[in-house]
Amino acid sequence: MDVNANEEVCPICEYEFPEQSSATSIVVVVMIILMLLWVIF
Repeated sequence: MDVNANEEVCPICEYEFPEQSSATSIVVVVMIILMLLWVIF
């Protein structure tokens, strides 16, 4: 069964998909950059 990727709730089981905030993504990118800099230097 095909499910639309943009849906907020699963039409089959009514599961509410978790939303990832943009702040979390920014923090992850910054942490990865810091770890790479730590390894290089």
